[in-house]
Amino acid sequence: MENQLQENQPTQNQPAENFTPSSIEGPPKPNKKLVAIAITIFIFVLAAIGAGAYWWQASKLPSQRACTMEAKLCPDGSYVGRAGPNCEFAACSSGGEEACKNLCGDGTCEEVVCMAIGCPCAESAQSCPQDCAEEACANEDEMCGGIAGIQCCSGLNCELQGNYPDASGTCVNEQTKGWQTYRNNEYGFEVKYPTGWGVKDESKLFYAYPSIAIYKLGSQNDSLVTSIAIYPEGWATDLPGGQTAESSIVLKEDISEKTDFLLDNGDLWAIYLRFKSPPETWVDDNFIFASVEIKNEKVYAIKNGQKIYDYSWGADESSFIEGSINLDDRMIEEQILSTFKFIK
Repeated sequence: MENQLQENQPTQNQPAENFTPSSIEGPPKPNKKLVAIAITIFIFVLAAIGAGAYWWQASKLPSQRACTMEAKLCPDGSYVGRAGPNCEFAACSSGGEEACKNLCGDGTCEEVVCMAIGCPCAESAQSCPQDCAEEACANEDEMCGGIAGIQCCSGLNCELQGNYPDASGTCVNEQTKGWQTYRNNEYGFEVKYPTGWGVKDESKLFYAYPSIAIYKLGSQNDSLVTSIAIYPEGWATDLPGGQTAESSIVLKEDISEKTDFLLDNGDLWAIYLRFKSPPETWVDDNFIFASVEIKNEKVYAIKNGQKIYDYSWGADESSFIEGSINLDDRMIEEQILSTFKFIK
């Protein structure tokens, strides 16, 4: 029996019959298609979760948009702009910390300002007339153009000193361009006059009131009939008679008194004016008298509806003057007066 069992069992060192490595079965191989599908699904799920989280966070934030650059004028003269999600105007300051600095009265018109807290308040002729006076134009011989785009006053042209953007220049009057300039440093003024006119300076004569006359050459043998007589220290004399009216003349300097003298037909033959704030060398009774020659001059008064020519006249508003004048001379005198200005 033992022998039979021993025959049927292999010995310990004897290899099993038909044993090869390939005959051993390993774990099952993974399916590559299923793995790829699983990874794709996983990535898609992660993307969906991320997009959902982003949408949820974005829905909790207020929507933002660009606001237009408009400004609203507040009662205190400041401006506020549009802000917030609905682009509504910010509230005007109602006290406490001011949204802008009120610099009205500093002599500078703050027309263009920034919008941040602490910037100067925007000013206009309505909100700050003392800084934004109607000096929106440059006078003759003043600067024009430039980055600020300064405009010349009516009747003047900006003569640029270059042919490029933002070039600056000087305001010139084409009608007085090329005229000569008379300057008096003692009385601190200058005035221009054209060809055919001259200057008679009697400011140094000891026997007469100081005067300077700009006159038309050849007018009645240079007797200064057509002239502009300047009296910085005044002169004790009566003004002529005839009809008068308040003058509408406007000069570069402030005028305290101005009167037109008229012929009986309404033509203006003379102007009297006095300056409000002249230099210290001028007196309060200073004046300028600009007149043109009256041809065929006759003085009369009206009594009982009749002209009386043997009327002895002086500073009497009831008298009348008839005659004719050279209107071109009258126009030139007004142009000469428009160039008069005080100097420092």
